[in-house]
Amino acid sequence: MKLVESRCLFQVMFAPICVIGVIHIIGGLAALFAPGAALVTGLSGLTMTGAGSAQIAVTLIVVGFLAITARLSALPNDLRLFMITPQQIVLLVQAVGVLVALFNGCYPDGYQPAPTLAASRWFILGDQAPLLVLCLSHAADMVFARRIAVTRVQLEEALAEQQLLRNEIELNHSKEAWLNFTRDIVPKR
Repeated sequence: MKLVESRCLFQVMFAPICVIGVIHIIGGLAALFAPGAALVTGLSGLTMTGAGSAQIAVTLIVVGFLAITARLSALPNDLRLFMITPQQIVLLVQAVGVLVALFNGCYPDGYQPAPTLAASRWFILGDQAPLLVLCLSHAADMVFARRIAVTRVQLEEALAEQQLLRNEIELNHSKEAWLNFTRDIVPKR
């Protein structure tokens, strides 16, 4: 597997896809070693799917490693997108868990952080904003990375076509120069 160029490795490592991959691996390890961790708000959407804490842990770890591998490797874009998509699905399910907590005005364990429903909702929104923003930034990074890949391919094709035209012009110019040269030197019959 070929890795991306080292000069942009730092930039790639801190792309939302890699950062969220690390977060998923940490969350997976937490759920693996402390099954109650699967009930935290960020993972509660996954528990709503009926999966147990061990299944959630393995899913998070695998999804995290897939996404990091896809982002750090120079694989074909379609394969990279295929490897990153499970992470986006997990993030969307996690966002649903946050939205359920917002709607209920309490955390998955039943704790209501403020005396009124409205205040609790604002508290939960503020508390879970990073997860919602990561979900949105991940989606944007996926779309942007895909668009950049398509644009890069189109640019490479345009540059190759331009080089072919330049070569053809130089060839035609060389032929014309040669014909002019031979016409002047070679006596006419």
